[in-house]
Amino acid sequence: HVDCTTSLLSIEQCGDSHILTMKLAPSIQAFLAPKGSVALNGVSLTVNTVTEDFFTVNIIPYTFNYTNFSCLTIKSIINVEVDIIARYI
Repeated sequence: HVDCTTSLLSIEQCGDSHILTMKLAPSIQAFLAPKGSVALNGVSLTVNTVTEDFFTVNIIPYTFNYTNFSCLTIKSIINVEVDIIARYI
């Protein structure tokens, strides 16, 4: 299930990978931590950074090319699911 949606703030190429920065919804702030898990548009990813306002993930080339991440643009709306274990900790 989807916990919330967020908007894409930026996409940066970093070597072969892409760093996606998303606005951090207050409803999920307590459930995100660096090196923790989050699912974006159904793809399970590792969280890179978390601040009061945003969080980032690193997308490897295969994932970027074979999911809808390559079609995203700034302000795209993304489905977010937090890690179920994070909910219970």
